[in-house]
Formats: sequence, C-alpha cells, structure tokens
Amino acid sequence: LGLRFNGQLAHRGEDKFTQGFAEQESRSGTAVLSFKPDDHNRFDLEASRSLQDRDRTASNSLDAKAKDSLNRYERTNYALTHDDGIDFNYNDAEVILVGVSRSGKTPTCLYLALHYGVRAANYPLTPEALEVDGLPARLRAHRRKLFGLTIDPQRLQQVRQQRRPDSRYATIEQCRSEVARAEQMFRNENLHALSTTHTSIEEIASKIMATVGLEKQAY
Repeated sequence: LGLRFNGQLAHRGEDKFTQGFAEQESRSGTAVLSFKPDDHNRFDLEASRSLQDRDRTASNSLDAKAKDSLNRYERTNYALTHDDGIDFNYNDAEVILVGVSRSGKTPTCLYLALHYGVRAANYPLTPEALEVDGLPARLRAHRRKLFGLTIDPQRLQQVRQQRRPDSRYATIEQCRSEVARAEQMFRNENLHALSTTHTSIEEIASKIMATVGLEKQAY
C-alpha cells in the first residue's frame, strides 16, 4: 500500500501591451493511492485537480474599451440578478428602488446600470409587504440606499390590464389601495420618492442620481 503526491505551480506575468497575454497562474495536484496485493497485481486510485487564474489590467493587456464593456456587463448583470427580489443581498447596491408592481423599477434599474454605471437593485412592494408596519425586514439595514417610485393608479391599472387582463391584480381598486399604502410608507419612513406617471426613464434616472448623490461612472 502506497500513497504518492505530485504538484505543479506555474506563473506567467501579464504583457504590457494591448491584446497581449493576461497574467496567469496555474496550480495542479495529483494523489495516487496504490495497492499491490501480490507480485502480479497492482491497483491505483488516482485523484487530481487543476486551477487556473487569469487577470487583465486596463492599459496593459486589456484596452480601455474592453474594460468599459466589462463594467457595463457587470452593472447590467447586477440589475438583472437583483430584480424584484431575485437576490436579496443588497450589500453592493448603490441604490435600491422600491415600489408596487409595474411602477417602473426594472427599466429604471437597467437604465441606471447601462448609462450611469450604477449597481441598482429593486424590491417589489407586494400587497403582503404593504401589510407590515414600517419597512420590510430585508430593507431595514439598507435604508439610506432606498428610493421610492410611485405611479398614478389609473395609469397603473392600464399597464396591469395589459399584463393580466381582467384579474384582481389589474382592478382600479387594487391599484389605488397599493399605491396609497406605498406612498404612506414612503412618507412614514422619510424616503425620497417620485412619480413615474408622466416622466421618462431618462428623467427618472437623472433625478435619482441627483437626489441620492451618485456620480456617473466613466465609460
């Protein structure tokens, strides 16, 4: 019975010119357990693992345009993965939009990501969330990042009717109730808020940036 280990570590520095090789580090290891019951038979059990890390730096092997594209992708991916409560980890968020369903949260987050380079998340104020006194528990630790979006109930009813025709979700009574409770929450919690009813996405995003005090990332 025997046990043998083999390992290898390799490192290559990053080139100092655009489109050159990235910095690369490779690590691999192998373990072999051997069993020889007699002079004519031998059994080997082998396990191995390899890891490789690559890194590029702007102005070295990564050009500025490529870095900008990666930044846009990362911000956009953040908005999509933190949309409507898909991921509740808001530690890296720069702003969290809160509002009832179909109040304009998702398109505004994507615009903030694409045009301002902001990590924008959003949280849906569902009827259940609006029944709780104060902020939903998941938002309390991130109060300073919150920004409320509201909308005229009649306009909301029109949008919801297109999405779910003739449902309770789309009734004017439901829309009025949700909007009223959401706006009351914004007032009670002293949150910045604005109406998206007659406001373009560009204007909404611009007002959020100015109100929250965020700066546009250079692309």
